[in-house]
Amino acid sequence: MTDIADVSSDELPRRTKKGGRTPTMRTALGLSTLDVSPGAVVVTSQVAPGVFDTGASYMTALIDAALNAVVATLLPPGTSALLTQLNMHCLRPVTERTLMICRADAQHVHGTMITAKAACYATSDEALRAYGAGTFISMSERSAGTASL
Repeated sequence: MTDIADVSSDELPRRTKKGGRTPTMRTALGLSTLDVSPGAVVVTSQVAPGVFDTGASYMTALIDAALNAVVATLLPPGTSALLTQLNMHCLRPVTERTLMICRADAQHVHGTMITAKAACYATSDEALRAYGAGTFISMSERSAGTASL
């Protein structure tokens, strides 16, 4: 199997259509989990060259992944969450091979609504590169193939 770092963003759609294995977002982002507790997640990421541009798409994917991870820490078994709104602010560019650290925290949990925020920093200078917030709706599964709010 080819490492995601060896596959360009132009090649990914062609491989998928040919029946090749699509890499996971965790692999594409180079995510590693540093800390997880209910309502809090800390991850690091080192993007593979050519997979994402190093601008807004990479930062958005990283923050989206961290927000989804932190919400998952709050969900009981048999429950999933749907991201309904994502607000992003990209402040500084990220160069290839920059190691990022992203901290995500749940802000508000009430009924089926969950809000969370995340901030990403470069480990080299600890400068804030991007931050974002998301709103989720939690859903419990009633039976296979159906979900309810």
